[in-house]
Amino acid sequence: MPHNARYRLNVSDIYHFYAIINYMGVVKLPGKKDYWTTSSLDIMPTHPICVARGMSYRKFVYMWCHLSVVDPDEDSDEESDNEAFDEHEVPYEDNRSSDDSGDDDNADEFSFDRKADPFIRQFNDTNKQICKYPSWKMVGDEQMTRFKGRSPDTYRMKSKPISEGYKFFAIACSLTTFLWHIVPYGRVNTKVGIIDTVKRLVDTLPQSRNSGRTQLKYLLSLDNYFTYDRAIDYCVDKGIHVVGTAKVKKGWPPAGLSEINEKRFNFLHYTKSNSGKFLIYRWVDNGVVYMVSSCHNPKTTVMAARKRPRVTQKNKANVTRVWGEEWVRTIEIPAFVDDYNDGKTGVDGSDQLISYYTNNLRMRRTWMPIWMHTVHASRANSFAHHRGYCGESAVSSKEFMLIWIRCWMHRAKRSEGYVCRAASFRDIKPAGKRHRMSNTRPTLPDKRFDESVVHVPILVKEQSACYMCRFKYAWKKLMYPNRSSRDLPRVGRPKKKCLGCDEHLCDACFKPYHTIPKPDWDRMRMNSRE
Repeated sequence: MPHNARYRLNVSDIYHFYAIINYMGVVKLPGKKDYWTTSSLDIMPTHPICVARGMSYRKFVYMWCHLSVVDPDEDSDEESDNEAFDEHEVPYEDNRSSDDSGDDDNADEFSFDRKADPFIRQFNDTNKQICKYPSWKMVGDEQMTRFKGRSPDTYRMKSKPISEGYKFFAIACSLTTFLWHIVPYGRVNTKVGIIDTVKRLVDTLPQSRNSGRTQLKYLLSLDNYFTYDRAIDYCVDKGIHVVGTAKVKKGWPPAGLSEINEKRFNFLHYTKSNSGKFLIYRWVDNGVVYMVSSCHNPKTTVMAARKRPRVTQKNKANVTRVWGEEWVRTIEIPAFVDDYNDGKTGVDGSDQLISYYTNNLRMRRTWMPIWMHTVHASRANSFAHHRGYCGESAVSSKEFMLIWIRCWMHRAKRSEGYVCRAASFRDIKPAGKRHRMSNTRPTLPDKRFDESVVHVPILVKEQSACYMCRFKYAWKKLMYPNRSSRDLPRVGRPKKKCLGCDEHLCDACFKPYHTIPKPDWDRMRMNSRE
């Protein structure tokens, strides 16, 4: 922050600011100012989590506009500025369609804007601390984060869900969708090609615990964007097996495969590569598919349920002969096809977790979308780690997001006026066993007085009965049994709940629920008789 800051900020404001950014991913509104609108209408609900701890709209906008980045690894500002100027002077060179598109001397030059490099470095280092050994099944693919501003490092890809933005190459776990490592790939600052990118991703994988010094036991799934001969040979030399699709280009596939014209369904023909380290397959599915594999036996097959594809003029004969009038049929397919179909969704699964709760904040500075991408990817990795660690007892992504926000609100509360200590999910007391309301002695749970959690109302998707209204209804019915149901209090069904208590509460019932003492039923019965 600048020295003449308008607001005096502390550590708790930063944690609260981060909690609000995550909350904006859960509740999406058109503009930032809408989160500070006070109204009782359903079309304009209130958001008390944004105004908690004294965070006003102007204060949030001030922090959003004055965010600055300083790389802690820089030795000198002048030297870093000169280096950045030299990098931006490199002319643009499109490396997408080139097999040999980089030199070994430039293998370390994976970069975007120098302000974004600390975020990517910190994200990759933190992933290695959370997960020391990934699973044996990995996948390499490309990622995009949306940005439509003016930047020399953005790509435009019309066939992708995100058509314009920053591009990353990522390697992830196919079993847990844990994003292991990301590599930025800018148009100007990046001087390497696809082969050197694959080398960089493969070199980040640790050695297996039970393997030798050079034996790495992984199966890497790649699509046709990465499967060049030199890249596959490098992986095989490292002990990493590769399976994936391949695309037709000049001089490839070899003459033995390109001359075959057989189009019968499930027809398979293969040959060895020039280096002899992997096999090249020509397989007829809905159309002709070229694939590569370094560890599969071509004669090994598996039974898999396949959906009937859309009928066209080219595949009409195969679809009619294999599926007939059935929509799903179990078909015997090669084993390498089944392994590729199961392992190719790791990065796509991580993208899906990131897109669930991505906020709609407008960003004009070029480094902010990259920072926001690492923020959302860290949350997705935390959920993937939680789901892989807990198994069947893992919570849903919605509940995990609420716990994530509750954790940062808890950190903001602990860090008021002093330096924040390390906090984790263990510092937050769980809701525990749900409190059941008795018909003879209705009471409220004691967790409403717990000061170790943050008691603020939040807007949720589901609608349920207000816990305080239920208590009033049970109390009135017990004290005045002769009254009709019309004379008893009405039980509301709000879409708001307490963040700390995890109970649905109306706006009018939120404060009484956390303030009224524990009822003394003996004294209350005595007063009612008098």
